Amino acid sequence: MDGDFDKDEEELTGWRRDMAEYEDKIHLIKDDCTFFVHGKQVRFAKRSLGMLDNKNRIRIFLVWLITSKWFENMIISLILINSLFLGIKDYTDKENLTPINIFVESLEPFFMFIFLGESVAKILAMGFILGNKSYLRDAWNWLDFTVVVTSLLNELPSM
Repeated sequence: MDGDFDKDEEELTGWRRDMAEYEDKIHLIKDDCTFFVHGKQVRFAKRSLGMLDNKNRIRIFLVWLITSKWFENMIISLILINSLFLGIKDYTDKENLTPINIFVESLEPFFMFIFLGESVAKILAMGFILGNKSYLRDAWNWLDFTVVVTSLLNELPSM
């Protein structure tokens, strides 16, 4: 149990260390689009959703999160796992009565909420559409956004 606490404390210390570094370098920022995270400089839209600038702590944390390697690796791993589950689904079973289809269908909301969370984090960190390097200025995020919106629409009851 203490090992888990130590690991959490190390991760928190990493975030604190990055925030301290950010505060040390904030005077170097010459524009409203620059962030210092993970020892490098990244640029996104001037404001996110018209309200969060590059000095907002929530946005700084989200930029730190979405630019971290572990976050990217986790999302890619979840995409691969989700694809695997979609590949093992029995599409001849229209009513989803087989055990494998029931299992795959039960996991769909989990993956939808994870990918929705990723999209929201990226939109808040990068900005939605206005500004350079905003969320929808990246073609990969078009696919991301389309999949998330389609999944959300799929969850709505049929009218």
